[in-house]
Amino acid sequence: MFGRIYAALGDVFYYVAGQSEPALVNYLEAERNEYVTPSVRYKIGNIRYRNGDYNAALIKFYQAAGDYSANPNLMYATANTLYRLDDLSAAHGYYLHLLDVLETKRRNIPVLRPEERTDHRALLENLMRAYNNVGATLYRLSLTSGETAKRSRGLAYLTRSSEYFDRLTRDRETLVRTESKNLSYLNMRAILYPTVDFEVEIYSSIPRDMKELEF
Repeated sequence: MFGRIYAALGDVFYYVAGQSEPALVNYLEAERNEYVTPSVRYKIGNIRYRNGDYNAALIKFYQAAGDYSANPNLMYATANTLYRLDDLSAAHGYYLHLLDVLETKRRNIPVLRPEERTDHRALLENLMRAYNNVGATLYRLSLTSGETAKRSRGLAYLTRSSEYFDRLTRDRETLVRTESKNLSYLNMRAILYPTVDFEVEIYSSIPRDMKELEF
């Protein structure tokens, strides 16, 4: 009972006030009072991630998943955390699993209407992010292994991310493309025309909770 109260108070700080540290204190108190849920654990992990404490964040994301979880937000958060910890092979696996889940959702929608439905738009945005991040991961893996095939696959994933960006930003009436460039385009350009200080980038922000398709 006390743990539930602490969790509710944590949500006030987390969602309403936007104060992560008081939220964290209350979520930890909720756990100490035996109110342990995947949602609470995820939000603790989210705060740890935003604070740069990636090892602690990963533990909480694993705990939130339990034996298994197909929650897209949790998979994305876990993959990003593994990427930040330079566990690129594990991050790659999580991103691929995430893409399977998201692409299955997309295929099950007869007609996508991202201009009219927020859930359709969120799905395409998440696909855009995931394709970019797995592309960046594969490129970094190619640097350590020397495998050109991984580099090529990475570029293919980045291209796919750009296609989703184009779908999201192209004017419905005129079909004119936006002049702005997304992260995958910048990554591809930097890979093909590298500079000394170049590093590929991922979409690093993670969803604030486990509500599917919400960032």
